[in-house]
Amino acid sequence: MEEIEQRWQRLSVTAEEEDAIQGKRSEKISVIQKRKKSLIGKLAGSKMANREALCRVMNMLWKPRKSLKVEEIGENLFIFEFTEERDKARVLGGCPWLFDRHLLLLHEFDGLTPPREFIFNSSPLWVQVFDLPLYHMTEEVGELIGNAMGRHIETEVTEDGGLTAMIRMAERRRSISGMAACRGGPVVSHLLFADDSIVFYHADPTQCQNLLKILEVYEKASGQAMNREKTALFFSKNTSSETKDKIMRIVGVNEIKSHEQYLGLPSIIGRSKKKAFDGLKDRLWKRLNGWQENYLSIAGKETLIKAVAQAIPIYTMQCFLLPKSFCYDLNSMVSKFWWGQQSEKGKIHWLEWGKLCKAKDGGGLGFRDLHLFNLALLAKQGWRLLQNPHSLVARVLKAKYYPSSSFLNAKLGHNPSFTWRSIWNSRETLQLGLQWRVGDGNQISIWDDWWIPTKQPHLISSPVMSANCGNYRKVAELIEAQPRRWKNEVLNQLFSGFVTEKILTIPLSYQASPDKLIWAASMSGIYCVKSAYYLLKDHSEEKSNCGEASNGEMMKDLWSRVWHMHIPPKVKNFVWRACLNILPTKANLKKKKITSDGFCPICESDAESTIHALWECPAANDVWLSSNLRVHKMSKYQGDLIKLVLSLFDKVGEKDCGLVVFIMWYIWFNRNRVVHENKMWDPNAVVAKAESHLEEFIKASSRGEMGDVRIGNESPRLNWKAPEAGMVKINWDVIKRDEDGSSSRGIIIRDSEGQVVAAVSSAGSEGGDLFARRLLCLTRALMFAREIGFFDVEIDIEDTRLFQALISKSLDNSRWGHLIVGIRLCLQSCARWKLTKIPKFCNSAAKLIARMVKPSHCFDVWLEDYPLSLRDHPSPFPSRPPYHPSPFPSRTQEKLNELYGDKLKISILEVNLKLTEGRLKEVEARLKEAEEKNRMRMMKFVLLILLEAIVNEIGKLNFIHVLKQLKDNLRSASSELPRLAQICLNSPRLDSTRLAQICLDSPRLDSTRLASLRSPSPPASPWVLFVDL
Repeated sequence: MEEIEQRWQRLSVTAEEEDAIQGKRSEKISVIQKRKKSLIGKLAGSKMANREALCRVMNMLWKPRKSLKVEEIGENLFIFEFTEERDKARVLGGCPWLFDRHLLLLHEFDGLTPPREFIFNSSPLWVQVFDLPLYHMTEEVGELIGNAMGRHIETEVTEDGGLTAMIRMAERRRSISGMAACRGGPVVSHLLFADDSIVFYHADPTQCQNLLKILEVYEKASGQAMNREKTALFFSKNTSSETKDKIMRIVGVNEIKSHEQYLGLPSIIGRSKKKAFDGLKDRLWKRLNGWQENYLSIAGKETLIKAVAQAIPIYTMQCFLLPKSFCYDLNSMVSKFWWGQQSEKGKIHWLEWGKLCKAKDGGGLGFRDLHLFNLALLAKQGWRLLQNPHSLVARVLKAKYYPSSSFLNAKLGHNPSFTWRSIWNSRETLQLGLQWRVGDGNQISIWDDWWIPTKQPHLISSPVMSANCGNYRKVAELIEAQPRRWKNEVLNQLFSGFVTEKILTIPLSYQASPDKLIWAASMSGIYCVKSAYYLLKDHSEEKSNCGEASNGEMMKDLWSRVWHMHIPPKVKNFVWRACLNILPTKANLKKKKITSDGFCPICESDAESTIHALWECPAANDVWLSSNLRVHKMSKYQGDLIKLVLSLFDKVGEKDCGLVVFIMWYIWFNRNRVVHENKMWDPNAVVAKAESHLEEFIKASSRGEMGDVRIGNESPRLNWKAPEAGMVKINWDVIKRDEDGSSSRGIIIRDSEGQVVAAVSSAGSEGGDLFARRLLCLTRALMFAREIGFFDVEIDIEDTRLFQALISKSLDNSRWGHLIVGIRLCLQSCARWKLTKIPKFCNSAAKLIARMVKPSHCFDVWLEDYPLSLRDHPSPFPSRPPYHPSPFPSRTQEKLNELYGDKLKISILEVNLKLTEGRLKEVEARLKEAEEKNRMRMMKFVLLILLEAIVNEIGKLNFIHVLKQLKDNLRSASSELPRLAQICLNSPRLDSTRLAQICLDSPRLDSTRLASLRSPSPPASPWVLFVDL
């Protein structure tokens, strides 16, 4: 026997033999992969079938992309080998199949299962059920009918009364062949929209007759017939005239050469793009001309342009990219209407259209830039291609234009359609706002993807140590597995300080979820046309070096005050024009060469600029002095109207800002009376009219609000409510410190009687905004409740946004969606759970606990107790009996006796004892003995010694050393440790040992977590536990 073993050990394979074996293995793998595209079939019947005839007939019936191979392996047993898996799936879905009036039974073949193990005793059948009531056309009814006839597999229910199902059945049987946009693309047989049905099939009279039979059956079943007067045929260019005539005679309708428009959009767009969209110009011009006949205020024009005029081309812009010159023509038409130009009469355009398209807080009126808005609308189609890759349009476009890449990396291609060209041009818009949400990090490239939360897409460079960049490629390599947190050492090694700080602000969920591509420009993470448009506006202004001026903050403050005033819109518009110096003053008209006289028509001494007409002119200055505003000490010569308006607002206060604007408006109105009517009001009359107008406007606008005034308290003050019987309530909160950006958490758990079960205060090390930290705090609160054995919980939430996100059933796509998913998973692990929306003052206890966090104590736990600082708090804390120190509570002794009986005897010695080095050596010796003998009593003893070590505050290094020994040597005691730890922790003596999350679950005995703990000083009369073995 020994000789055989020695020879066996000397047995080896030469290099040549190894190469031969490897070659055979690769051949076997290729054969298996080839067989996976095959089907195994058996003809039901005793008559022997001819393999060549079977191959020829099946090729005609199935019409695969490439020729079908048939191999006979037994009596009427064949293997059908396809070149593409889609042909194999289509043939399986079209069962049953017949050959020579015999049923062909098919099964999938993996290349490994022996043919004799296949059982051919059944075949799937499609059954069409007619004349069912509409309310019975459901999948449930279909399943009942199918199970009554046999084993139900699938039900197809369509809203079109079964027309789709019949066309699909005919397509599976190859009686009708749909059309594909390219080789390998999905075959499209029909499209349905409202009352229209578009059917695609080959120009074959036989297929035409098959389609008519389907329509006849549908007509008899539903009562809906084809309207031949509205039906038309469209043939491709390579269809012969004879075939066209035959099909037209069979169907009884005529041919059309091309659809000019369908659903308001051009069906075929030629070389002249502007000519294809001329209908938009006509519609817009007719609408604007109709408005010009009416007398409209400036505010009325603004509303009509935004709500109607610029909304006319939106439907077309969702599908096609309009030429820039065409968008310029549309903008020009709207601009002429805005400045009051009619027919051939010219009007001064005081401000270029690009500045009018700026946002109101940027000095514009918020009109749309049609070209940028067109790109934002088309980018939504690209977003849908990314989010719904299995939709029909996404599959067609991918097969034709980007079969081997993603949409974001797709190329325009050769001779593309205008639709694809339009959507393709929107990729740059998507790339401005698409950002990766970090989950597990396996899909995100560190260097090539945008995943850091910056304002604009930012690809990382590594200025610190570029030589190590190649070793780290995915974000997952920068995250520790357990606990999930960033690897600070690696981040500091690879990135600069700024990049590292940004990475540390990215929150990581406790459960590793897949990475997701989100739209970072919106709070919901879902693409929004509005956010994309403003993103494009900001990007275009930065690109054209039209960024913020040095007085940008001052201008934003001015526009914010003006547009939020409670005054008529026409007065707001007047102030806007005055601040931009586009009022038709004499000086401005002289610049436009409208007049040669630029002097003030009232004083006739100085040039009439905007600030002169509204402030420096003696007539205007007399009006300001006649008012009761505190402007008498202000200088007559200001020089800058914007600074003057802001200083006036600051002088008079928020209450009289409206009166300042009204006085300016009436000063300009009085000036116009002088110019056009040669009449003038005295200063007191101007002030009186301004005050009267403002008072009337305030009264008129406040009439509808009087009915909503409430007398007395708005709502009764609610108090904290205890949970239902058998449940515990969790209150939690996060406080963010402004000085260093850190945060602290407070968690308190109470039962149905209001008694405090547990409380936690901890310092939050995670980054991110306050909402993300709240999500992480709630996750930690649920995990803490589960760790101490509570699975029936009620959670109080004061954040409305968080509450709505948790009760929503839709998938959260925001940058915090993975954290919300983690909370939902924690809730699903509970037996019962309930979410309650509460006001802030009902959560004051958790806030106080969060404020108690000190830098020296990063984690504190109280079990069946709460901090002394909360004893006098007005929150509903039930009064407790006075605390009397005792060596060991009697209830704990009773539980120990109940669980272990006489197996474990506890001796309690009240001595002042601290662990010495000799005692630590004794612990290590007992650990080794427990490892060798694997005795449960020894393991229990080691746990009690460990508790003693914590109570008596041994050194941190020795403490961690003991814990390592405990974790390594006592893995088999995991079932007993939680029970014993729960008993020991019931003692109020141990509520300050912070062991709730350490000892309750033995896998969490983690030296990294324990290194941050620090035990308090021992009480005056410490107790020590000994086990009598």
